[in-house]
Amino acid sequence: MTQMILEKIYSLLQLGKTIFLVEHDMDIVKQITDRVYFMDNGEIIATGKPEEILANPMVRETYLDA
Repeated sequence: MTQMILEKIYSLLQLGKTIFLVEHDMDIVKQITDRVYFMDNGEIIATGKPEEILANPMVRETYLDA
């Protein structure tokens, strides 16, 4: 099921469509996004490329518990 949904998202992206996806699985996020808005308690606390978000100390502390 997940793979089928990802394939549909890829096809929409190929058509130049913008997709707003809410997802907690960072492996999926890294695969299909070029920009991430990271939220904590309903507020955006970081925005950037997936690798920038994963390296952000505030994100790591909040979500990844690093």
